[in-house]
Amino acid sequence: MNSRSALPPSTRANELVLDDQQLARRARTTLAGADAGLLLTGDRPGRPRLAVPVRVFDDGGEALIRCVQSSAVAYAARARRLADLVLAPNPTFGVRLTLSGRLSPAERTGVRAADVVVALSVDAVRVGCPHGHWGRPTAEGRSVPISLYAMAEPDILAANIPRVIRLVNHEHAEQVRWLAAHATGVPLHRLAAATLTGLSAHGAVLCWIDEHGAHHAEVPFARPAHTLEDLAATLRACVSAARAAR
Repeated sequence: MNSRSALPPSTRANELVLDDQQLARRARTTLAGADAGLLLTGDRPGRPRLAVPVRVFDDGGEALIRCVQSSAVAYAARARRLADLVLAPNPTFGVRLTLSGRLSPAERTGVRAADVVVALSVDAVRVGCPHGHWGRPTAEGRSVPISLYAMAEPDILAANIPRVIRLVNHEHAEQVRWLAAHATGVPLHRLAAATLTGLSAHGAVLCWIDEHGAHHAEVPFARPAHTLEDLAATLRACVSAARAAR
């Protein structure tokens, strides 16, 4: 008998079983951190569904999509078609999210004349996780009660960490090299490149390249960051310490 399968999900090693409230919060966090997704629309029998990459932003749990007025997505919104929006997993905890509902045009200011904003009114929520995230994964994922999803608050820090990583690497590449040199003791002139590859409330992960190849190092923070402001201040303090040590 397989002892692993005999154990209840909550006692299996290295597995985290999430209840509906936890899944609802992770679903909300995934949407809050999303910049793009795949929209599947088309509810006519016998007709293939349209799959369109779209730009997405969060509006209190409702998904808003910016598109060109002449696009198929804008047409589907004017026709009030049903749709599924599939969002890639947030790197912090790996929840793939599918939001289902009906499309409609949304009035928004500050949008170019050629663009339109489309709202997806969420009627159903499904999450899918890699094996081990809730003990009994299925190919289709797991439904989240819409009432819990509507009441859940996103983890703003976790939602924005991928954006912070992109910003730091794009706008502060030289400071990342300072951090890598300071954290590892490798002289700055020996670093061909350095990149911030991971970030959390508790620390950062840096990858750097020298004459011996590629390496990575974890840099713990002195205290956890609880907000985006905390995280920004902590990163600035790390850079200041690295600069002072040069």
